[in-house]
Amino acid sequence: MKNVSMVVACVLASAVGAGASTYGVLSFLPWNEDSEISQSHATEVERLRHVEQELEQAHHDLETLRQEVAESRARNDISETVRQRQAEEHAQRQREVATLQAAEAARQRLGHAIAGNSAVVGNAQQGQEVAYAFINRVRREVEEAWVMPADAPNHQVAEVAVRLGPSGELFGASITRSSGDQATDRSALLAVEAAAPFSELQELPVGLQRDYRQFNLRFSPGDVR
Repeated sequence: MKNVSMVVACVLASAVGAGASTYGVLSFLPWNEDSEISQSHATEVERLRHVEQELEQAHHDLETLRQEVAESRARNDISETVRQRQAEEHAQRQREVATLQAAEAARQRLGHAIAGNSAVVGNAQQGQEVAYAFINRVRREVEEAWVMPADAPNHQVAEVAVRLGPSGELFGASITRSSGDQATDRSALLAVEAAAPFSELQELPVGLQRDYRQFNLRFSPGDVR
């Protein structure tokens, strides 16, 4: 019952004590149902507000966590990009170093080749000079040994083929071109035989000795070539 206020007056008569009477009054406070419901509602509202705050805080924490994750991923992406760039730069440096090393190796090979060719050319030139010196010496010795006949005709030329052994000894001499005068031809052969052996052959480089073991000498009045 809503808003019910009851006041009950009870008159109690006690038989104890003649003519005595005692009156007692019992008062009952009113019972309000709406007040109890409102209090329960307020408690529920407070609880819901607290839950809502907790949800908001959880949402805020979740959003913060999402931002942190996004920032971490961004940092990871940046780190990965940096690592990739560093790896590419390192690979590029390695390629450049390899290119430089290859160029240096090629330059050294070229230098060695040039030096080798220079040495070969120098040796060849030196060998030729020694060979020319050998031939000139042979001509000079043969010319000194040549006794040309007094009645030898002028402007006649005799050519003699000379063959030498490994030590410069004379293996043979023969007329390959006659002067037209037997005495002159014979004197040319005797001159070669008298000047031999030509031991200077052994002073030539080994590769040239075989080449100069055979040569021709041309005899003309006053000159041997």
